Amino acid sequence: MTDEPPAPPADRRRTLTRRALVAGGGLAALSAVAAVAGCTTTPRPAPPTAVATATPTAGAGDPAAPAVTASGGPPIDPVTYAPDDALAGFYALRDQVRERRLTIGVLGDSITEGQGATTLQHAYPAQLRDRLRGAYPSGARGGLDYVASRHQITVPADQGFAFTGTPAAGGRHGWGRRVVALTEAGGPGTYAARMTSARVCWWAPGLDAAITVQVDDGAPETVRADVGGSLTWTSPQLESAEHAITVAWAGGKPELEGAWLFDGDEDRGIHVIEGGNSGSQLWQLSERARPDGVSTWIRSAPRFELDLWMPEHLINDVVVRTPEQVRSDAAVLIELIRTTSEAPILFTPPYERTTLPIRGTTWADYIGALKDAASADPRADVFEIGAYIPRMVGEGASDPYGWMGPDNHPNDRGYARFAEVLAAKLQASPA
Repeated sequence: MTDEPPAPPADRRRTLTRRALVAGGGLAALSAVAAVAGCTTTPRPAPPTAVATATPTAGAGDPAAPAVTASGGPPIDPVTYAPDDALAGFYALRDQVRERRLTIGVLGDSITEGQGATTLQHAYPAQLRDRLRGAYPSGARGGLDYVASRHQITVPADQGFAFTGTPAAGGRHGWGRRVVALTEAGGPGTYAARMTSARVCWWAPGLDAAITVQVDDGAPETVRADVGGSLTWTSPQLESAEHAITVAWAGGKPELEGAWLFDGDEDRGIHVIEGGNSGSQLWQLSERARPDGVSTWIRSAPRFELDLWMPEHLINDVVVRTPEQVRSDAAVLIELIRTTSEAPILFTPPYERTTLPIRGTTWADYIGALKDAASADPRADVFEIGAYIPRMVGEGASDPYGWMGPDNHPNDRGYARFAEVLAAKLQASPA
């Protein structure tokens, strides 16, 4: 089991500035920050400088590449990058997927969660994962990656774990900030999928918290908290087939975050960890942005050992936050991420709203605010998905390719366009 102790009070936290990262020794400075922030996981070393290597090709015994959905949109020109690109280290790791995991963490709102898709596997994080797995084969079939205990969205219906009772939402922590409070009344929650192993992610507010975990029809195993915070239980290795993971309350006030599912790719391959939350805005990710923000979710991130962070926010932020506030919110998020990770951060704002509620603001103002915040960190950048998608929301909106569903969210083909655009960026070649 891996775990992290509770975070200290806000006045004891430190943030990592560009000066500390560049002039203060990089990993050494970051490790000191992580220790103060209450993270026991040592940050993954900084990615190597990008070098041109041969793109991995499928071997004779490799599983077939995942099927992908076409958006029907115009082709996307190839993307290139310079040696000093913020994502250069990430690009250098792509060709090692047969030897190591390459893991991308996606933060965002209902678009990230997949509101309006026919299944969660048609949300853009899953579609992006499948495109990248086809481009960079690892030799493994690959699992579904992170499955949340529940979702904030209303459509599709196949969301998270199925509970025998009525589950109650827990606190605003965990990856995606959407945990389920495990109780006797709520009953056990089950998720079934093809896998070779699972890592159950749960939250213990105190040492009296305990859960049981059952694989298929096996005997339930009682797991007790030996430390407070975000904890992980790892299953035995299983035959590649459909298995059911069942998690239930066993004491205290435990909360279920979700499960990371593998299918032969425990130590290799492309992984995309979806962490959306319907309605989410950047300020909600830290109390340093606003007093009612919550940053405890960051303590669930080290288990994933992310190689790239991709926040998708902005379409909700512009409703209530000024460009200057968004700049500050993004800067605070970068500093929070830097308490646990040196990996690149790529802000990926979605399609533009045609009308903005705050008088005198423009979408370009908000994009500029994100770029300004990212410019303070040598491994942060902004890539605008909306540059490849029409303005599909608001007065005068246009949807020439049929990418929008009936509820002001993309449909499967719209999410396919997100995946196409992001895959082009993440498959960039040296200039």
